[in-house]
Amino acid sequence: MDFTAQYRWGMSDEIGLDDAYSLKSASDVKRLYSRWADTFEEGFIVEHGYVYHRHVVEEFVRRADLGPAEAVLDVGCGTGVGGVELRRRGPWPVDGLDLSPEMLAKAADKLDGRGEPIYRHLFEANVLEPLVLGEGRYGGMVSIGTFTHGHVGPDAIDQLVSLVRPGGLLSLGINEAFYARADFGTHFDRMVTAGFITEPDLVQVSVYDPAVADHDHVDDTALVALFSPLE
Repeated sequence: MDFTAQYRWGMSDEIGLDDAYSLKSASDVKRLYSRWADTFEEGFIVEHGYVYHRHVVEEFVRRADLGPAEAVLDVGCGTGVGGVELRRRGPWPVDGLDLSPEMLAKAADKLDGRGEPIYRHLFEANVLEPLVLGEGRYGGMVSIGTFTHGHVGPDAIDQLVSLVRPGGLLSLGINEAFYARADFGTHFDRMVTAGFITEPDLVQVSVYDPAVADHDHVDDTALVALFSPLE
């Protein structure tokens, strides 16, 4: 697909999954999400029956063994729907990281039931570039929608793992078709063989709720990779 031909900015305000899946670079991602931020939740999450974030967080909460003061990093946090689920389901402070300043601005507005910000800190950063957040800073990590077509491949995982303490938990959602196409399995095998992480447990989840969704991607699935850094 010719990205340049498809995106003559201002021709249409309607944005969808096919647009997101056709991205070619980080600058393309930033431009798309700058336009999508205002309508992402109502125009995409609600209308498309998006439930992916709930599944990734549910798997994290089910297995996490973190102290209540240990922070969790939400990678590719977008407008903050994953952070809302994390704060609703657990006691941990949550930080968010995303490439799009417009999406981060929406995340910054999210408040919990006590009127306090969902996110403790928010970082604008590209996970394909060096991250200066401190090794082993977090007790856990979740990622929803970052590892998918047109976005981020397995090469980003190595430095993300270094941000989590040994024995902490990562719950990374990966589009299942993209998992196979980008060969995440081989990358995980290398990390396990090198003694970098535990063997990932892969849990298949639905991205959309078929009871409320009616669109071309309603049957899309993802794999939630759950694993821990080793010493």
